[in-house]
Amino acid sequence: MLDLKQKWTTAFTKTSCVPNKRVLDFARYLHQRGQKTWILYVVVRYTDGVLLIYYGEFIKDMDNIEKVELLPYHHPWSTNGKQHGTITHWSMLIHRRRETMETIKEILSSYGKKVMY
Repeated sequence: MLDLKQKWTTAFTKTSCVPNKRVLDFARYLHQRGQKTWILYVVVRYTDGVLLIYYGEFIKDMDNIEKVELLPYHHPWSTNGKQHGTITHWSMLIHRRRETMETIKEILSSYGKKVMY
């Protein structure tokens, strides 16, 4: 299982505080090896259609990917972080509704991958 998070370096750095070059290089390496891989994609508030298209383009030719699993993310501080004086990037993360998850699933499925949540 590989957690790609975001394809764009700036978005990845925003969520994980490190650049994503190594993760993307590792995904390419797994593809070259033919290593069967499951992708985990955490859905956060700033996941949008443009990002999903680039993400789909990145993985579409990787025939080693068996499935993409979407994980709607909800952090306990996302609704009450300000009340506790905790203002971090986690406060930007929210739980996704079923309709949104279905839309994201349709977009990524259009790139020929099995997508589930």
